[in-house]
Amino acid sequence: MSAARRLLAEKRTQEAMEKSDLGLAPGFGQPLDISEYFDLPAADRLGYSMLKSAGALPPEVALIREVEELERTLRHSREPMEAAQLRTQIQARRTSFRQILDGGRRASSAGASLEGPLF
Repeated sequence: MSAARRLLAEKRTQEAMEKSDLGLAPGFGQPLDISEYFDLPAADRLGYSMLKSAGALPPEVALIREVEELERTLRHSREPMEAAQLRTQIQARRTSFRQILDGGRRASSAGASLEGPLF
């Protein structure tokens, strides 16, 4: 890139920043927390990174988030029928989560490498 183009790009970037036209992501300017990435088994890092970049979640992560949301709703529930339904939904999501983990363990014992827990 020529020096003139680089200066023009920098100028336009600076102008956009001053006008707040960049649609900055939450946490912009804050240090990145990459500990979660390195907590994953090496064989899973690329896949999880691609899913995260695409805004998609692995099924087990989606289930964990659903359980957290259902538990939050349950804490604020005042209706006994609603609370019972929420408990049933939470139990079903936890069962699905355990099935996913058990499937990973079976694959591991069949020859695949699983270096540690998923979370």
